[in-house]
Amino acid sequence: MTRKAIVSWLAAVVGLVLLGSGCTTAGGSASGSAAATGHRGGILHLLMASDLEHLDPARANTETQLQLQTLYSPTLTSYVNAAGTAGTAIGPDAATGTGRSNADRTKWSFTVRPNLRWQDGKPVTCEDFRYGVNRSFSDLLTDGPSYQKALLKGGQTYRGIYLDPHGIPSVTCVGDTITYELAQPLADFPYAVTMSSFRRRTPGPRRQDRL
Repeated sequence: MTRKAIVSWLAAVVGLVLLGSGCTTAGGSASGSAAATGHRGGILHLLMASDLEHLDPARANTETQLQLQTLYSPTLTSYVNAAGTAGTAIGPDAATGTGRSNADRTKWSFTVRPNLRWQDGKPVTCEDFRYGVNRSFSDLLTDGPSYQKALLKGGQTYRGIYLDPHGIPSVTCVGDTITYELAQPLADFPYAVTMSSFRRRTPGPRRQDRL
């Protein structure tokens, strides 16, 4: 798909989300028969001062890109949809919970929710997330956040999936559970996996690898 086609598709999805919610404002309520019953379909046109820089999860690092990514490449955890200070808390997204740690907070595990599927019907797996974070280490990918290089054990020396296809040893999968081994204890690591470098890879034959 071309960038223009992808952006048009994302705009349509956003439109469906807003229309399905009745397009209410915070603290308000839907009015009129159309708003009350909802409406399927339609297109939301987004007016932007400039084009999106990236649709690649590993390279996105601006608010607009990160917001759009929630529609097609969610993270294990995400900020809850709530107003005020309540919106600073996180909850499970693609994971069943907000993470489990060992006693000294140097290892964190997340289990991928069952029955998650890509648009083509293929299941979302732990390996999708493992590949996503391994890919984010590559020097070929610019602009994205690099916190994973400091947080994960061995992150300062691992050069990415293209040079080492085995992946960084500190990120492992057992069944549907992914475990991250950290360079030092971190009680707030569940917040770290909300970042784009920890997103699952996109579906299909490594489409996001086409630089």
